Amino acid sequence: MSESWMGESPYGAQGFINGFDELKFSLLADKDSINGAPICPAIAVVQLPQKIEDIARKFFWFRTYKEHFYQVIRLIPSNVRLYFESSHLMNKPNLIFSLFGIDSVNSIERFEFNFIRSGIALLTLFARSAVLDNDQIKGIVYQDVWLDKDCVVAPDGTIHFADIEGLIWKSVPRDQFTKTQLSEWEKLVFEFLYALVKIDSYRHEIEDSNYSWTKQRQELGVLIELSLNEDKFTYCKNEGENLVIVVENSIFPKIEIPILEKVN
Repeated sequence: MSESWMGESPYGAQGFINGFDELKFSLLADKDSINGAPICPAIAVVQLPQKIEDIARKFFWFRTYKEHFYQVIRLIPSNVRLYFESSHLMNKPNLIFSLFGIDSVNSIERFEFNFIRSGIALLTLFARSAVLDNDQIKGIVYQDVWLDKDCVVAPDGTIHFADIEGLIWKSVPRDQFTKTQLSEWEKLVFEFLYALVKIDSYRHEIEDSNYSWTKQRQELGVLIELSLNEDKFTYCKNEGENLVIVVENSIFPKIEIPILEKVN
């Protein structure tokens, strides 16, 4: 329909700027990831036929989108989302694992490792993409997009960010770099942790283990630490009783982000 969605696109299709922004961000990726943060790359932007535009312009709520309509063609590994905007959601992991043919504790654990690794990579996208821009640091941030509905999960557990028209470059003074990355993390981390707890709890259910939440959280800390062993940008360390994610890039100081408390 032709309702102007945030002034950027027609509702249900894409506008020129957003569509071609998706292609630009896709070109940054090595196959399907930007420095380890998985995305669903766009491979084409196609202008819709005039006949379709003419029909769509008859339907709107308040304001019509005046420019041409486009369809973005992108590669996605599934239609499984974390919380909503799909009939297949990670809040019911038993159904998702059945869909993916995952039927053992070991296969669920491998799925969980990939889920953790990719989720933390997406949460640290700003740091992973950061480059020097004169006296500032420029990196990619999420604008009006989220993990609960704007990413999909592959059969191996890897989260891929799908709605890449919502990615933008942001430049900040060097002394604002840490604050910006922390803000990006806090904006999205609960959606990731919500789904992770669903997956981890189901694994314990299959194992028939009756862990307390304290014991489960401690084991989850070990899984998070192991999942980041081969990541080039993050690793874990213990600060007293708490587990901390350390983010490193050669152009800025280390950032330490608490993820789990009382794991020791």
